[in-house]
Amino acid sequence: MVNTLESYLTPGTYRLAELEELLGRTRKTIERYIERFALEKTEVDYNGRKVLAVNLTADTIERLRCEIGESLDSIGTSASNSQFTPSSLIGLHEQEKNSLLEQLKAAHNEARRLEVENARLVAKAESHEHLLSLKDEAIQAKDETIQSLKTSMVVLERANNQLEGEKRLIEDKQQKPPVSYAPIEARPQSLWSRLRYAFSGEKN
Repeated sequence: MVNTLESYLTPGTYRLAELEELLGRTRKTIERYIERFALEKTEVDYNGRKVLAVNLTADTIERLRCEIGESLDSIGTSASNSQFTPSSLIGLHEQEKNSLLEQLKAAHNEARRLEVENARLVAKAESHEHLLSLKDEAIQAKDETIQSLKTSMVVLERANNQLEGEKRLIEDKQQKPPVSYAPIEARPQSLWSRLRYAFSGEKN
């Protein structure tokens, strides 16, 4: 059975490496086909990176078949030798699918890790802000305590000075001898009165 171009190509997007295998041509030949037939270029994700690809329609596939002609008779042998049968293509797509799923899973795990890390940093920032608030409150309480102690020391110093003054007054009073005063009527007013007072005292 002779394999035709339609046996391997259907409208869709193909990587250049896929066209190399399917058409049995080199990369340079595939690139010449792209320029000659003005194939629509695009990019697809493959193994985690962007690779060049082309979009093939039914019309461009027909133009390729007409241009390439009988040389495509060798496509079957080339495709068979390289084991690119429809079933192998399905397996290739499954591998690509699994690779994309692995990449998606890795991206999801990374996003989750970043989410957890972000939550940790937010909690750390909130804790830091709380500690700063507590520090400000402690400084304010310390300032108030110092001011209160200063006021108490001033009051205590005044009270101490007052006690010291009262203590000196008491000591001064204790050191002075008592003063006795004679009655006014007993005081002599003249020499005769003093003599009479003196003699009268002796008589008694």
